Amino acid sequence: MRNDSTSFELRAMTSLQRYRFLGLICSVIALSLVMVIIAMDLYNTSGAAQLDLSQPRYRDIQKQVTKEEVSTSYPANGPFDAAAYDTFRQLYAERAKKVTGVNSFDPTVLSEDTLQLLVLPQSVTTTTN
Repeated sequence: MRNDSTSFELRAMTSLQRYRFLGLICSVIALSLVMVIIAMDLYNTSGAAQLDLSQPRYRDIQKQVTKEEVSTSYPANGPFDAAAYDTFRQLYAERAKKVTGVNSFDPTVLSEDTLQLLVLPQSVTTTTN
């Protein structure tokens, strides 16, 4: 015959085990929501949101953005000979010069002129005399 306190502990233990998985799922969802809130706060406070042109409020600006420079990429397939190697080295040297030509500790590195992320067409202003 079982003791009454032992059967109560067994019933309490099984109800705890019954809801353990549900508690785990709820805590994982709550943790993920907290992490998303922290990530969105960092996204907005760091200034990255202002550089993101895919937001719906920047639809008008997306139409105005033009890309003036055409970047040349090295083909992924083809013959590997001296001419192809020289072409690759030339393309690599041009890109490396652009990257290493900027002083990393200069505060103007993150300016719009340097980054050239948003190139708007220049409006022509005329003055009348």
